[in-house]
Amino acid sequence: MHDKLDQPQLYAEKMAEIVRTAELRSLTMIHMEVPCCSGLTRIAQHAVAAAGSDVPLEDVTVSIRGEVLATQPLSPVALRF
Repeated sequence: MHDKLDQPQLYAEKMAEIVRTAELRSLTMIHMEVPCCSGLTRIAQHAVAAAGSDVPLEDVTVSIRGEVLATQPLSPVALRF
């Protein structure tokens, strides 16, 4: 069985292209509080950096019961895959 995000570089490249071309006003990543759910947030940080975009990036953490636990702004970062 493959991890849902088993090719993070590929997903980051696709997301960077979306960020470059879609004229986004902001990008909000929402994930559950469990550790396995934060990978897409890291990919989004990399994608925004790779796109050279200054789009505001926000991270929202939701509990397993659906309650918002935290909301925080994120900085784009170049990540190593």
